[in-house]
Amino acid sequence: MADFLSPEWWDQAGKDIARVFEGDKAVESDRVCERDKVSEEVVAVDGPQKITSDDVPGLPDGYEAFALGGNEGDDHLIVRGNYNVFMEGGGGRDVLIGSGGNDFLLGQNDEDFLYAGAESDVLIGVAGADVFMMSKGIDQVWDFNLSQKDKISVEAINGIDAIEGPRKYTGQIEIIQNGFGTTLMSESGDQIFIKGATGSDVYNSIVHADPGQLVAVNFEVLA
Repeated sequence: MADFLSPEWWDQAGKDIARVFEGDKAVESDRVCERDKVSEEVVAVDGPQKITSDDVPGLPDGYEAFALGGNEGDDHLIVRGNYNVFMEGGGGRDVLIGSGGNDFLLGQNDEDFLYAGAESDVLIGVAGADVFMMSKGIDQVWDFNLSQKDKISVEAINGIDAIEGPRKYTGQIEIIQNGFGTTLMSESGDQIFIKGATGSDVYNSIVHADPGQLVAVNFEVLA
């Protein structure tokens, strides 16, 4: 996974990443890319270029998405609308916020913040202490690692307001362990599946939850 969206990979896929803009310049990518800060670096595709399941092994058959890639610095990549997005932060401490489509978010190195939005999404932090945010829909985290101090945040299940920030979720969250990992489920049926993780590890990694909000359904929480 660490080689996804490297320059060599893009050459092979026949894609083209736009120039890096620094300082007070923002980057837009045909209505799908915005920035909430102008002091950091962003790389974005120029126009409606897309990535498909033919380009990246492991993507679902027939999958097609806009592709956005960050630089080696601290990047903020934000997509609005109902697009499928394949987003990679690159190096640095990145903030990746997906759209209302089926997104793949790839943090790469350092500490990253991943929020995919509605629908069915995949979140991959790679190295560093990452924060995976539970959101509307049915999502998956493929590489949760408690030893790297990864965290699961449950404060923005109801969405993130552009001005006010996370719309606080106050309902209960059931945590269910099975042979493949652990699932968090909200009262409205939103889910995030943490692949390969025990219920206790997931429980102990959750942040922004109120007392009594978390329910360990079928496992013992270890200290």
